[in-house]
Amino acid sequence: MELARARDIQFTLHFVDAPLELRKQRVLNRNLERGDTFSLHVTPQMFDFMEGIYQAPDAAELAVSSQGGNI
Repeated sequence: MELARARDIQFTLHFVDAPLELRKQRVLNRNLERGDTFSLHVTPQMFDFMEGIYQAPDAAELAVSSQGGNI
């Protein structure tokens, strides 16, 4: 969001929450399917690492996303 603000870029944030096991399965499926947008094989270790440092958007960030546009 800070990069967008610094460059006056409009954006819309979509936050979709899903259970851990569903997210993990989706990542593993993308590894196997390697569709048109595939760019990186995510190992279970990479997934677990990112789960440990991930921070969901806070209330202020979610409020901005519901307004659409610049922050």
